[in-house]
Amino acid sequence: MWFILVGIVLVALALGGAAEAATRIIPLGDSLTKGMLDTDDGDVHPTYRFWLWEKLEENGYDVNFVGSQNSPAFPGYSFDRDNEGHGGFTIGGVVDGVGGSGKLSGWLKGYTPDMALVLLGTNDVLHQVPMETRFKNLDRLVETLRAKNSKITVFVAKLPPTGDSLRNKNSGLITFNSRLSGWASGESTAGSRIIVVDLYSGYDGRADNQAPLYIHPDESGEKKIADRWYAAITRYLEQGEIPETETPTTTPTATPTPTATPTATPTPTVTPTATPTATPTAMPTATATTGARYQEARAHYGSGGAAWAQAWGAYDVGVIRQFLTQAKNAYSTCLKTANRVDDPANRANLALVKGISAAYVDLADAALAMYDGADAFETGRSRMNAGNHAAAASSFEKAGKKFADSRSLFIRATTGLQSVSYAGTEYGDGTAYTATIVPILNDKGAYMGEFSTYAGGWQHTALAYGAMVDGDPAKFRSDATEAMALFAGLRTSPAFGADASANHGILQGLLRQVPSTSG
Repeated sequence: MWFILVGIVLVALALGGAAEAATRIIPLGDSLTKGMLDTDDGDVHPTYRFWLWEKLEENGYDVNFVGSQNSPAFPGYSFDRDNEGHGGFTIGGVVDGVGGSGKLSGWLKGYTPDMALVLLGTNDVLHQVPMETRFKNLDRLVETLRAKNSKITVFVAKLPPTGDSLRNKNSGLITFNSRLSGWASGESTAGSRIIVVDLYSGYDGRADNQAPLYIHPDESGEKKIADRWYAAITRYLEQGEIPETETPTTTPTATPTPTATPTATPTPTVTPTATPTATPTAMPTATATTGARYQEARAHYGSGGAAWAQAWGAYDVGVIRQFLTQAKNAYSTCLKTANRVDDPANRANLALVKGISAAYVDLADAALAMYDGADAFETGRSRMNAGNHAAAASSFEKAGKKFADSRSLFIRATTGLQSVSYAGTEYGDGTAYTATIVPILNDKGAYMGEFSTYAGGWQHTALAYGAMVDGDPAKFRSDATEAMALFAGLRTSPAFGADASANHGILQGLLRQVPSTSG
């Protein structure tokens, strides 16, 4: 579900002439570095780290990726996964930390990088962090690296573009890139070089990023990034000095087996993508500053978008819940503020932020209900496996209600977003945003509806097994029949069809063995 964005790779390089130790490389940054299993387009994308590692290894370079993280584990891709990717982090977030997730100085206690490839700043673009703050935080990031290794070589990337050209321009991505070389020249020292690597030129923000958000790289984008890093690293290793890199040539490129007891699997997993971002990815971005009274509501609206982006980029469910709650509170405050504002000049703007804020309050509640339902379902599975059938049925019932609530909230949010008018506002044409987000929300709502039905099937399965243990064949037949009807309705579901069909068959077989009356 959610947001974002730019990764840093710190590459550790042993500069000694006869050193035999592997060059320590630390990938450090946000989701462009870390990656995610639940990708925007549904495919597996192992990040540029895999392609870079593969190319370095194939060409005989002895490297060791380092970092406090070694996830995600991408199916089908084997490589050194150690990294310091932290989804949703800005440059300042890496230096100072976000919540209880730690910060760069603490992460570095576990290793000493020789070289750093820095790819950070996309979240600063999404959150519209002031440009001077971005570079001050870059200064502090380099200071932190040098405090660990005074001779570290730091490669800093020009950011690859997103698929939103207006955002790239208006939120400072292009400006950041244009100022990077001058900043690097001023911060570079004889003992600790800073080298700029161009990831922007030749990178297509639409063709090289994952639909529908066009922020995270797809395979072609990952390989382009890896090729730029590879060219920079190897030229430095071989020559000691390199100019800003030019464009290199890119390289080509279960359902469980049914047992005597039906299988309870909440497939597919629920993840942050249940809640998409609320701009033409997080929320429509205003391009002008007007109306002092309206500005108060607009500030809360922006805070909601920032928290939403943090939720999108996070991986830990507890952290996701925290940012979803923050987003909900900010959007709720925006609604309350906008409702009491009397600002005729900004009537259209106020109507827009109220409409989108109301929708995103519903989306936050939908996502939170989804996670609550997933927790309850998992509890039901554990209780079912332990033979505590009555308690399992209660948990499955709770899960079903949570999923049903989530479905209703997704539907209401979709209706709200479709009713928003962009005419006469400072937010531009929202047609593309609405056209992109509505199908995603419809799919999530449909999925929650199926998950609710699936949980209901398991509620009655648990009750049926409890009745069988209690020696009550009539109740067993009643609940087993109800469960079978619910599972039968899911037979064509891509997500639940295989399990539902298997469970239906198991219950049907058991029914044939149970007498129709207790006598």
